[in-house]
Amino acid sequence: MGLGALALAVLSFQGYTYYPQIKYQIGKIFFSQNEVFDVESGKELDEFEKSKRKNDLKKKKAEFNAYLNIINSSESDSNVPGLYLWGSNLNATIAPDHKSLKNVKVPIRLKYFEGMVLKDVKLGHQSAYAIDENGDLHQWGNGFNLENPSPSLSLSKQKISKGELSNGCLYFLNNKNELLILPENKKLQDSNIETTKQSFTKLATNDVFSWGEKIVDFKTGLEHLIVLTNKGKVYSSATGLKLSSKSFGQFGLPEFSHFDSPPEPNKLYEIKLLNYQIEKNHKTGKVKSINQRVIEQVACGDYHTLCRDFGGSVWSFGRNTYGELGLPVAYDSEFIPFPKRIELFNKHFTSDNHAICTNIEAGGATSFATFKTQDIRKMFMEHFNKDKISYNNDSDKEAEENVKPGDLFHFSFGNGLYGQLGNGRYIHSNAEPTKIRTLMDMKEFNESEEMIKNIPVKNWSAGSNHAFVKLDNNDIYGWGSNEFGQLGNGKRAKSPKPISIPTLIEPHSKINYKKYMNQSGFNPWNNRLQLFTNKELVFKNPNGKTIKGKFDQVLAAGYNSSAIYYARS
Repeated sequence: MGLGALALAVLSFQGYTYYPQIKYQIGKIFFSQNEVFDVESGKELDEFEKSKRKNDLKKKKAEFNAYLNIINSSESDSNVPGLYLWGSNLNATIAPDHKSLKNVKVPIRLKYFEGMVLKDVKLGHQSAYAIDENGDLHQWGNGFNLENPSPSLSLSKQKISKGELSNGCLYFLNNKNELLILPENKKLQDSNIETTKQSFTKLATNDVFSWGEKIVDFKTGLEHLIVLTNKGKVYSSATGLKLSSKSFGQFGLPEFSHFDSPPEPNKLYEIKLLNYQIEKNHKTGKVKSINQRVIEQVACGDYHTLCRDFGGSVWSFGRNTYGELGLPVAYDSEFIPFPKRIELFNKHFTSDNHAICTNIEAGGATSFATFKTQDIRKMFMEHFNKDKISYNNDSDKEAEENVKPGDLFHFSFGNGLYGQLGNGRYIHSNAEPTKIRTLMDMKEFNESEEMIKNIPVKNWSAGSNHAFVKLDNNDIYGWGSNEFGQLGNGKRAKSPKPISIPTLIEPHSKINYKKYMNQSGFNPWNNRLQLFTNKELVFKNPNGKTIKGKFDQVLAAGYNSSAIYYARS
């Protein structure tokens, strides 16, 4: 009897303490939580708030129904190549035929690209473009044609393979290894045709490239271009049609620091301080030799540049206002006009676990780097005679348990105000590289090895303030700003760490706003976005010809917007 009374008293106390939450849960079952209860406090809303919530919900439902109408207007599902877009539509880059939609928060298909296989897609602030399988260019958006922002063919017969968008110009690499420069705006393209008989110009390389040197990759920031060649050398140029107003050191050339005027646009300069390294005599300190440093990868943010060399080191230059260079932020290091090696990664690894960078990415004022650890003592033993060399260092036993050879580490640094660092925090500036633990902790059961293993990241795509990764199991995770719905989860709430994205909505699927939001919020594993790789497809292209082959779905993060396109495997 006494125990029963005690239990009743405890239950009564708990009921009194958690009454708002209990009331909230009951309200969720019998009423709409958006109209009756406040989600955080569990308190019942007053009449004004109820009316406001009801109107907001009505607007969201109407907006979602507009998305469904666009999706249902397509006759093709996700097994037919096309182009999915979502995010900011302020300049008609997402839904050019639906200008009333300022934001599109779920992926919709752009009808123009039905059945079209693409090589590259870029979403800029004012316009967007896509390169089709034939190497022809298609553009759309207000920045391309304000009178008619719908997609149209703007350049053909040049067999371009990839491109970048920067400072009012488009940069493309063609099959002749020429870098073409095309004005973003159609009127300027037409003006060029009237005066020079062609809409584009070519970037001069003969004066700076050596014999046999060719472009293998290039990236752009808001006002600069970085070119990587087959010789492992890096070159830079200003972009646009006229001289930029200011330099931030993003060219990697001391003569064009923030104290100097920027270089003239579309003229290449070799970054010699990056391409060559000086070897000195350890005893005398005199220069022994000058050797070439081989660069394997480049990445650009708005006003900064990252470079990864053959040895796995990362170099950076440009603006460092938010720590995007991986260097301490100070009055004398806000702008770095020459390449500097990022040393702050070293503190995350012991001397035994030698780490080399395997990938770099950049977007906006944020940087990303992936490192792989190697056991330097094991490497030493394998290089010499492992039978004659042994080691045992008890002091490193704890570190070896936590960091094993072959482990992958994903780092981010720079601006994280919108959560784009992915480290779980909103922070204005972060110069010291921090681990993106959510990505490092992704695990699944490996059936072939019969054990739980980490899921590696297969691909990255960094936008202006958000980013996506595609895991080895084809799952998609995104994080960062979501102000314009660029994460594609039907919401506008930003995320400081990687979250799964809901799957694509198929035409005429039985789904509504409430069902979609519940699935993406409470049942992510049954509704998560997975992009296929090397999938056999049979479809008809825009000319009505039946196409059969293996294709990949590719995700691209842009300026406050995102895209999924189909490319040949």
